[in-house]
Amino acid sequence: MAAPGTHAHFREEIDIEQRRQHVAYLLMHHLTYKEMAAEIGCSVGTVAGDVKAVREAWAERSIEDYDSWVAEEIAKLDQLERKVLPVALTGGKHGPDGEPRPSLFAVDRVLTIMERRAKLKGLDRPMRHEVAKTIEYTRNLDAEIEELLSNADRGGD
Repeated sequence: MAAPGTHAHFREEIDIEQRRQHVAYLLMHHLTYKEMAAEIGCSVGTVAGDVKAVREAWAERSIEDYDSWVAEEIAKLDQLERKVLPVALTGGKHGPDGEPRPSLFAVDRVLTIMERRAKLKGLDRPMRHEVAKTIEYTRNLDAEIEELLSNADRGGD
């Protein structure tokens, strides 16, 4: 390995990146590690390390892409809600008392938008509640029940 910051070091990094691009291409074409190593002219261990790095990069990129997509979708939903909410609240019509009458169709649309936003944010997932019951608590409870039952049998308090 060349010393960091040197021309040789940068050349090695470029070579590694080019080899990993080639490995990614071969991986997409379902070659085995052994076939990739023969094609590239390196060891199977090098290919295994490159495949790991390629998959990690793909996973990171897919998370970033997904997060960007979710943010874009939420922005669209926010924009739609800003347009539909006033119609849902007032409906553009007034009742006999002069009060604005909501549009039930628009209310339904706003609720649909809110549900979609909640799903995208993961707010619709069931909440997990952990219930912890210690053995000591159970033993104490059993002892108290036994004592109450024996007192009841004796007619005592």
